[in-house]
Amino acid sequence: MHRQKPPCGFFKPMQRGRALYKKRPLGSGRRSDGLVPDQ
Repeated sequence: MHRQKPPCGFFKPMQRGRALYKKRPLGSGRRSDGLVPDQ
């Protein structure tokens, strides 16, 4: 499940992270920001 790109609902617990995630290109700053635990 985590290997695929999670839907927006996945970021609901971290609203702050969701805002930053939406501003960045998909998969670009995901790991560097540490918003989503990449497995």
